Amino acid sequence: MKHFYFPALIIPVQIIIIQAAYCQITYNYYKNPNKIGSPNPEATANFIKSFEFIMQWSGEDTDSAIYFMQKAIQEDSLYAIAYASLGHMIKYGGYNGSSVDKDSIAKLAEIALKINPVCGDAHTLMSWVHYMDANYQQAIESCKKAVEAEPDHRETWLWLGVRYTHMPEKLDSAIDAFNKSLEADSLFGQPHQKLGWIYLYYKPDYEKAAYHFRKMVCLFEETEPRDERMIIGYYGLGEALLKMKKPGHALDTFNLLLKKCNNSTINWLDNLLSWTYSGITRCHLMQADSVTNLFIAHNLATQENHPGDIGIKLNIIEEFEGFSYQLKEFNFSDTLKQLRMPLCEQVLSNATDDYEINRAIESKILLFQEGKEYQEAEAALKQFLVEYSGKNHIKSTICYLQACNYASMDKINKALKCLAKSVKRGFNDFYRINNEPAFIKLRNHRRFLKAVNDN
Repeated sequence: MKHFYFPALIIPVQIIIIQAAYCQITYNYYKNPNKIGSPNPEATANFIKSFEFIMQWSGEDTDSAIYFMQKAIQEDSLYAIAYASLGHMIKYGGYNGSSVDKDSIAKLAEIALKINPVCGDAHTLMSWVHYMDANYQQAIESCKKAVEAEPDHRETWLWLGVRYTHMPEKLDSAIDAFNKSLEADSLFGQPHQKLGWIYLYYKPDYEKAAYHFRKMVCLFEETEPRDERMIIGYYGLGEALLKMKKPGHALDTFNLLLKKCNNSTINWLDNLLSWTYSGITRCHLMQADSVTNLFIAHNLATQENHPGDIGIKLNIIEEFEGFSYQLKEFNFSDTLKQLRMPLCEQVLSNATDDYEINRAIESKILLFQEGKEYQEAEAALKQFLVEYSGKNHIKSTICYLQACNYASMDKINKALKCLAKSVKRGFNDFYRINNEPAFIKLRNHRRFLKAVNDN
């Protein structure tokens, strides 16, 4: 655990890395003394130096960025934006797998707001604190205060959009906020990333998604200083091209990304490489699917051209048998399943963080459900309830998974009972509940509607 210096107090902070979708810290705004300057020139110089390091976003550079931001605070103990920026940097951190000390982040936001109640970055930092506490409306209100305080600051609009993104009914508001962020600075890459994901997954428009990811690629290649996080634009573009059924172009994009990764020090490089290899595999599978259809069509056409020829029919049967046998050599699902279960067990044996435990439980239950092993899933979930009886957040997830499992077995009453328990214990992802495939037979039931609408 690292300790970071603040005047009059020492706060222990554990640092976290999170995905690129939440990693952007802009640069030009933060090197403008008229925007961020302190009366103390040394404090201002350290602040700007901090942001020069953060753009690289490797572990060492993040440490350096935090160090110089601390120095800025030491030079000027009333430097509000430095406290807020330090909180954002620590929140995004540089050590994969660590946890965030939310209370320390909240303390930084409180200090910044006490010094300067109209500091936009302090309000967006406090928004994150509210979001982590599941106070979603307060998180929105904090971002609105940030926009009101600094309407020309691209970060305030960005974070308002981020908060709206987590409310599916507010996606249009999110898009509007991201576009306003781009109006404030057309060279700001992060809104393009957010818009790309929205058009790729939530409001499908793959041409628009590709447009925004191409913008990210251009910013990665052409903007100085380079924001290393924009490298993910290549991945997003590859995904958009796959959605557009252009596996050849997508494959070229993913392969180019692999070359870019060779020279990258981004601290979530391992994740990016994994996503890229997955993308390349799916390109080949899509191409294989297309060629397989040609193989089938060719043999069926041959049969039609010789309708009475038994010998040709036998030859076609042999072709299909041989091809089917050869395909068995590429049964990736079984191999991946054999790898996934031990990893789930390792996480469950060692994790202490509720979020990590929840993810491992969901992954283990999914493995059972993929094999239609619902009885095994039911037994595992009952055991988890015993093991985590004192963890209400985890129990809410377990009850939700029980509801899904019972629904998959057509045990409707048990599913509705577990869903109600889950919501009562705090499970509040109502977008997931309303779109859960297992609940298709439950959605018009009065007990389902009561569980969702009463909360």
